Amino acid sequence: MMSLAGLSVKRGMSKIAEAQYPQHTNVSVAAPVLFFDGECGLCNRTVRWLIARDRRRVLRFAPLQGELAAQKLPPLPEGFEEGSVALWDEDGVHYRSEATLRAVARLGGIWRLSTMLLWVPQALRDFFYRWIARNRIRWFGRVESCALLSPADRDRLLLDD
Repeated sequence: MMSLAGLSVKRGMSKIAEAQYPQHTNVSVAAPVLFFDGECGLCNRTVRWLIARDRRRVLRFAPLQGELAAQKLPPLPEGFEEGSVALWDEDGVHYRSEATLRAVARLGGIWRLSTMLLWVPQALRDFFYRWIARNRIRWFGRVESCALLSPADRDRLLLDD
């Protein structure tokens, strides 16, 4: 078990059990969820960076290792490596560089310009994304827990109880 913002999260990728989103969800698609590697230092820093800049409080966050990911995400695509991110929004599920760029664009303002990078071929974007993902632990380390978020921001982390 690891602790993320004071709440427990199971280690290891949960087996994806459902191919479709369950109807009994309390997380609407209107509130996009960014699934991230809860043990990655870079991923945790990125989540804190996004939370600090998301003044409209649009994004929600959940670890890929949690039950929510197992319940909400369809079977992960072939080659989906640990350290990747997935964004679930009204347009479906997006992976790697597309998920990251769409999440940044959700911040609004000048950050919407990040969608221009979607014009770069996905193969090229994901090549650099995978290079960073392969080296993220060496560069940023592993974390056992996130830095504690303010009580006002904790509700944005969707964790297993």
